[in-house]
Amino acid sequence: MDAELERSLINLWIVSQVSHNDKLSTEDEKFTIHRPGLMTSIVRRWYGERRMVNMQRVSQCMRHAMAYLKEVNELEAAIPPTEGMHGESRTEVQRYLQKRKGAQRMHQALSGSISGLRNMQQTYRDDIQACAQLTLLVNEIEDFIESYPSPASYHSFE
Repeated sequence: MDAELERSLINLWIVSQVSHNDKLSTEDEKFTIHRPGLMTSIVRRWYGERRMVNMQRVSQCMRHAMAYLKEVNELEAAIPPTEGMHGESRTEVQRYLQKRKGAQRMHQALSGSISGLRNMQQTYRDDIQACAQLTLLVNEIEDFIESYPSPASYHSFE
């Protein structure tokens, strides 16, 4: 699994684990969750962490996941049946099968992230801009999941 795919999967999983009143930090390569408390606000303010910057990074992560799933979906359509395959074509299918496994995990993680995003909506209910951005992101993910099937439903080459 490549590093970017792994980072996206980890970050999606972390987003899915956000509970009410948790604060998500995207300052590092891998996201973290700050549980509610007085020190959380102080630390976030000290490091200059901004809510809208975090929202943008979450959106980038979600859109990266959707782009990856679209790419694998397009590969699915381009791969010919395996009968009579040899050499280069067979290698192409093997590479696709590896990407499909990653895509299955990505689809599951993207779907799971919706619950964390909904919890973030509740946490930031007094910030209309953050709520609007989160609502749009949840809607975009739900529309995407509805439009693109899970890679597990793709036809089998094995």
